[in-house]
Amino acid sequence: MAVFVTVLLPLPVRRLFTYTVPNKWENETALYKRVLVPFGHKKVYTGLIVGISNSFSGNYKLKDILSVQDQYPLIHKHQWTFWQWISRYYLCSQGEVMRAALPAPFKLENSFRVLYNENTDTQEITLSKTEQNLIDLLKEKQVLTVQQLQKQFTTTTLYKTLEHLQQKGILSIEEHIREVYKAKKENFVLLAETYTDEQKLSDLLEILDKKAPKQSELLLRFLELKAKQKEMAIRKTALLKQVNSPSALNGLLQKNILTIEQRTMSRLQAIVDKTIPPQVLMPAQKKALEDIRKQFQKLDTVLLHGVTSSGKTEIYIHLIEEQLAQGKQVLYLLPEIALTGQIVYRLARHFGKRVGVYHSKFSESEKVEIWQKVKADKETRYDLILGVRSAIFLPFNDLGLIILDEEHENTYQQQDPAPRYHSRVAASMLIKLYSAKLLLGTATPSLESLHAALVTKRIGYVSLTKRFKETKLPKFEVVDIKKERKKNKVDFSFSWILRDAIQETLDAGEQVILFQNRRGYAPYLQCKQCGWIARCEHCDVSLTYHKYHNKLICHYCDAQKQVPDICPECGGKVNFNAGFGTEKLQEEAQKLFPEARIARMDLDTMRRKHEHEKLIERFENHEVDILIGTQMVAKGLDFKTVGLVGIPDIDALINFPDFRSFERTFQLITQVSGRAGRDGKQGRVILQTTTPQHTLIRHIVSYNNKSFYETQLSERKVFLYPPYVTLLKIILKHKNQAVLRDASLTLKKALVSMFGEKRLLGPVDALVPRIKLYYLKEITIKIEKEKSTQKAKDLLFDYLEEFMAMPAYKSLQWYITVD
Repeated sequence: MAVFVTVLLPLPVRRLFTYTVPNKWENETALYKRVLVPFGHKKVYTGLIVGISNSFSGNYKLKDILSVQDQYPLIHKHQWTFWQWISRYYLCSQGEVMRAALPAPFKLENSFRVLYNENTDTQEITLSKTEQNLIDLLKEKQVLTVQQLQKQFTTTTLYKTLEHLQQKGILSIEEHIREVYKAKKENFVLLAETYTDEQKLSDLLEILDKKAPKQSELLLRFLELKAKQKEMAIRKTALLKQVNSPSALNGLLQKNILTIEQRTMSRLQAIVDKTIPPQVLMPAQKKALEDIRKQFQKLDTVLLHGVTSSGKTEIYIHLIEEQLAQGKQVLYLLPEIALTGQIVYRLARHFGKRVGVYHSKFSESEKVEIWQKVKADKETRYDLILGVRSAIFLPFNDLGLIILDEEHENTYQQQDPAPRYHSRVAASMLIKLYSAKLLLGTATPSLESLHAALVTKRIGYVSLTKRFKETKLPKFEVVDIKKERKKNKVDFSFSWILRDAIQETLDAGEQVILFQNRRGYAPYLQCKQCGWIARCEHCDVSLTYHKYHNKLICHYCDAQKQVPDICPECGGKVNFNAGFGTEKLQEEAQKLFPEARIARMDLDTMRRKHEHEKLIERFENHEVDILIGTQMVAKGLDFKTVGLVGIPDIDALINFPDFRSFERTFQLITQVSGRAGRDGKQGRVILQTTTPQHTLIRHIVSYNNKSFYETQLSERKVFLYPPYVTLLKIILKHKNQAVLRDASLTLKKALVSMFGEKRLLGPVDALVPRIKLYYLKEITIKIEKEKSTQKAKDLLFDYLEEFMAMPAYKSLQWYITVD
């Protein structure tokens, strides 16, 4: 009986593809295994089987799969359902979800090798001229990639030729991953069995001591390490660190005194073996934990609203322990890679080797190992995964709890490429599939979560209002920087008030955090005479000056330019005095505090793997006095001796043109201020602003959370913004501004007839109207929560595909973001 498979390909197309299964692969075929398939005339892809059938109703000829790639299914049924939901909710193809979910070695980033089978007798097989030429080439080269064959054979039937030759057994096609996943191997040194006898070993050492003292020394070190580590085998690298003499080791190997054994090692960092039980909770923490348990009996999701330094992590640890005791897995999500090092250590102290970590700084090979460890059997798997946004796609067997820490953070929203999902929303779907629970933890809840908890009551709500050890919340001081400048009481970007506070903090042996949410040295380069500003040639933005590299860099397309000595417009002098970023702030702080040890944490300094952990460790060990950073320093870090947090420029955050700017500023400042004052001592926060009477600043410094949230929700309700509506934003892109304008206006007319004019905003230029030579327009649709949002999404997506297929708009690019 014929077998047909429905295959998902990692492509931005909405349909699935059907293939036939040759007899030789029938027994290997199963749902959610990868298969190698021909696609079109010239391509081969790795696809995923998502359906199997014994019938096919189409009236066109199907192609055969080329091979089955996996021994066992790569994902679970729950994951496939999850991918389908993400695709529909976030208006993208299932292939795009597949690309985002799977580590690179599992998907498209492959080439395929064609190998000639020398055992095949081609004398009795009738071959076409093309087939014979291809075989002759393979006989000469033995192995060629499909890409190499494409250059040699321009025929559009290359894949049919390969398929025919494979069916005849003359050649085989195998997957060849560009970054090949190879198990990590390491050499271990063992003592030869002959010398396990103590007397023989003693006699040997006596002989070596006289004839080969270096070999004797190395052997003694080996025996010491063996006794200390209580292991039969010692890493070769560890042994040579003790006695750096490869020649002595080779001598012992040649004499068969020591032997070498190669072992497969995990690339993942070892987690502590010895574990300790969770700490005893304080009364407020204990009550919060009980409240969470009660809420979980009625609802799947609970919001834990705990002020900074209230001990939320300890509550998480108790909940994790309960889930692990039931044989469940737990996913602990964080908004930033910078946080993982500190939290991993805290969790590893309690859960040891059961903890795994997953984020983008890992190599593709490491990601494959983590994927396999999450999916493994109960005895060897990771039970607790600590990860950032993408960890939500891991293949959990038995997920019991998701903890979304700092749930308000905008980094939980994927920007590019598709799927443009939000981890909080995706997690709420994932727990339904596994019948699991979701805990949202934060000191500054998002308006969406607060509305769901306190207004619609869709999720539970638990508050934790007391800080650990009854530490008082930090004291705020607002500095009117405009007034201070008039009094000439400003050095660089520092008012004398902030400068003196930093010095007092350093003199007291405490540390300082300076928060500036803009990297680089200066936001733009400007001519003093004519006002010319250096701009990107590809994007409608100014170039940011980075002094360390002495270059002008675009933060949108990464284009770089040399810094001009004179203005290209008038020949005048250029300067960088317009605003400041973290790099300039660091330079100024070093001039004001020459004795202080200053470090910077931003995207420019944290590009390498483990850089975050190293800097945080240095700061924890008090090897850094002043830490300057972007929002990386604002999130969830726990430092014992930070006495002061300085915010030299809050205005740039407040004045950002976005309906969420007040909310994000409130969250950021509250979070970063929470780094000051721990272990029973009140901290200090200094804000510099030109608008000290601003309503938002008054809300922040008075800790009037209730008033702030009420004000924001009432404004959102009046002007129809989330959480009262769902926002669907259509982004249109084209290199020709006139074509884009025409397309956006034509589309707007069609959308008005579908949704009504009141629900539409735009078309307007994007915040940055041109990026990478493409002009951008936006049209926003507001769908009331009581209406069928999914129906509106499906209607919109279907129409846009028809619209973009029109001859006039085929070259137009587009995508949709949700909320």
